[in-house]
Amino acid sequence: MKKFIYSISRFSLVAFVIFLALECLSFAFPNEYSYKRNYVEDNSDRIKILILGHSHAGKGINPEAFGDSVFNMAMSGRIHFYDAVLAERYVSRLKNLKCVIWPLGYSFEYHSYLYPDILLSKEHVNAIEMQQCMYEKYMGISYEKAIPYLHCSQLAVYPFGYKMSLLPGNFEKKIGGNRLGYEKIPLSKRSCNWQESMLPSIIDYSHPEAPKARQEGICNFKRIAAACRKANVRLVVISTPCNKTYQRRMTERGKREMLECVDSMKSVYPDMEYYNFIADTRFTDEDFFDASHLCDKGAEKFSKIIRDTLHYYLPLIE
Repeated sequence: MKKFIYSISRFSLVAFVIFLALECLSFAFPNEYSYKRNYVEDNSDRIKILILGHSHAGKGINPEAFGDSVFNMAMSGRIHFYDAVLAERYVSRLKNLKCVIWPLGYSFEYHSYLYPDILLSKEHVNAIEMQQCMYEKYMGISYEKAIPYLHCSQLAVYPFGYKMSLLPGNFEKKIGGNRLGYEKIPLSKRSCNWQESMLPSIIDYSHPEAPKARQEGICNFKRIAAACRKANVRLVVISTPCNKTYQRRMTERGKREMLECVDSMKSVYPDMEYYNFIADTRFTDEDFFDASHLCDKGAEKFSKIIRDTLHYYLPLIE
């Protein structure tokens, strides 16, 4: 019996050492999280425009359209808490930063890890654990309501991402976009039912946790505005174009509450600018990958519109 226990213990120890070694090895390979953090920190005196936010910005704004010193730090699925932390961490550290662009999505103030309706599906639970892991491990950000380092094992929580980082292949595929942070989505990859994909979330306003989730969102939005005001950096908030199928699912209450979020940010930073492109008629079906994300053609058009809008209302780079 003692020999059996000894064998099991030795095997467990060896397995743990191998697991730990593989976990440490992951730091040697680039991924979207480590790349974007390192790029911003290594180019702190070069970046003049910083794009934060979720996939609507990450897949919809191409820095190359602006022509000078722009980086897209947005990531798919990012909730507002992480944007608030990143704004507070980097806006004051980027010496030549002129402008922060941040996307405000319809009903996104309700998107919180604490909102039970998001936790109902296994897919969302896995996505939440993966994000907590990757932000903790590669960006040094622990979600404030979670136990630090509880989810920091990439091998255990996000094995697919671990495998992708080790495999040889295209650098842009490993970092989730090009070297300026933009993730290109070709129209050719669009599915046949694209108009019914990525429609707005249906918010259960009667849920007891809904007011708390929204208040958390507004609090984080104000933190972003406060970080930009403190550093005297131009804050441009945008609502990105959406297909007509998405627009038809939007409610009057949801639209009103989105504008209330804008007002809450302006109460902190009165000079903040807001541009709503959700129903912009310049965009057609051929510009969309799904109901709320632009394809590469649409992103090129949108990026130029943002560039021209910003230059028209206020010169962007002196």
